[in-house]
Amino acid sequence: MKVYQCDANGFLIGETVADESPLEKGVFLIPANCTKKKPPKEKEGKIAQFADDKWKLVDIPKPVESLETEVADVVEDEPEIEGSEEAFLLAQLRDCDLRTLRPMRAIIAGTDTKEDHETLNAIESEISKTRDKLKALILEDDQL
Repeated sequence: MKVYQCDANGFLIGETVADESPLEKGVFLIPANCTKKKPPKEKEGKIAQFADDKWKLVDIPKPVESLETEVADVVEDEPEIEGSEEAFLLAQLRDCDLRTLRPMRAIIAGTDTKEDHETLNAIESEISKTRDKLKALILEDDQL
């Protein structure tokens, strides 16, 4: 029996075969992440995704590399304060911003997992602590 295989996020990978059970005639063993439901024909700029027991066509997500490049271009425009603790903290914040791209892309594409949300929560916690350190450092400098 022909079945349609998806990745962990429900995006169509292709066709595969479900074998008949050796124990039960007429019963087919459908592999994980597969469905018997035929996907729609893909259209330009769209990809088939299986969710909630049905297929839908969704926009093909923008590649992460191009998002990282766009963010890196913006980050490069920020003033640098080389060799200072302030520069180190700003670099940590930039790093946090870049690490949010992959889970945010998944959320925007509707392919997010619990791990994506946990990653974002951990990064947000790190950002909050780093901002507090930066704020304290700036207040300390203002008092000098």
